[in-house]
Amino acid sequence: INAKKNNILGKPFRFKKPFILIHGIKDKVVSDVIPKKIMEITTGNDVQIHFLKSSDHRLSSKKDLLTINNAINSVLSAI
Repeated sequence: INAKKNNILGKPFRFKKPFILIHGIKDKVVSDVIPKKIMEITTGNDVQIHFLKSSDHRLSSKKDLLTINNAINSVLSAI
């Protein structure tokens, strides 16, 4: 994937549907600034960030997967 070609951070992100960003605080690959920036540039009003204190970039623990599942169900029930 070409990061520069697919970069959404430099312009408004037009997305009107609800969505939830999930970020592990122990993530060494993606800074916690990135989900905050995505939230700021998104034109929609229903954007949430869930920071998971003990999670890393993989988001692969049972608790992480439950959080992801709950987020998907929450978004699906809102649309």
